[in-house]
Amino acid sequence: MIIVVFIFGFMAGFIVSKIIDQIIISKKNELIRQVFYDILTSLETGGCTFESRVNDHVMIRIGTGIYTGHLMTINLMERGLSISKNNKVLYISDFVKMNFPKDTIIEDIIKQVEYRFGKKINDTVEVNGIKIDRDFLDKTLKETGQSMGGDLMGGMYDEKLVPSEVDILPSVDDILDKILLNGGGVDCLTEEEREILDNRSEDGGKN
Repeated sequence: MIIVVFIFGFMAGFIVSKIIDQIIISKKNELIRQVFYDILTSLETGGCTFESRVNDHVMIRIGTGIYTGHLMTINLMERGLSISKNNKVLYISDFVKMNFPKDTIIEDIIKQVEYRFGKKINDTVEVNGIKIDRDFLDKTLKETGQSMGGDLMGGMYDEKLVPSEVDILPSVDDILDKILLNGGGVDCLTEEEREILDNRSEDGGKN
């Protein structure tokens, strides 16, 4: 009898423990799903900004709520997304799709992004086979001292468009002509031009 009571008590305790675990897991899943609802609200209230598009991936910066500063990366082809911060992925849409298959929150978020940022998403330039949004490309080129133009607009970057240091520096003959035309001797030369002549003299006049 004691054994039966013990077994019954053990099974009851095991069942209760499983129920409690299931409740905890369910609560945790609901909290994670709520993250995506909060992000949708941020989108709908204009609290997000477009960062960039590279091929089928669109980056959106979250600017309001408890997820301010987080980055949302959307895969337009696979209709999925992830939420990250400091290059660490925190949440993925597959979690919602797996645990809440009838929930449309992920598709709702993607549609809202396409609605609000569709113009920027579709305004792209193809560079070496990579599709990039025009604003992001322009910003990147400015940071590297280049500009959008020429063959780059057609999707190819031509290194010939960027002058080399040799092309920029004046030749010795140009400097000598400048001295003769101005009649002011070396006083009419810039420090850079004087340095070129000095280097030429040190080389013994060799080419």
